Amino acid sequence: MYTLYFAPDNASLVVRIVLEEIGANYNTWLVDHRSNEQSSEAYRKLNPSGLIPVCIIDGKPVFETAAILLTGTG
Repeated sequence: MYTLYFAPDNASLVVRIVLEEIGANYNTWLVDHRSNEQSSEAYRKLNPSGLIPVCIIDGKPVFETAAILLTGTG
């Protein structure tokens, strides 16, 4: 099971497409840019730089789109 933290206006779309293509079981969590959620303490525990997307893979946060794709589908 994966959890993808995403926002519609960033690189998380390609991650969602790949998760769908491989038939992965995943949940999504919309990161609210309006409230600056990516800068919150809780989100920064997932990704200290506050960038989107983040994907929880095997219980660990993975960030950077290429790393998510390599880790989650490799």
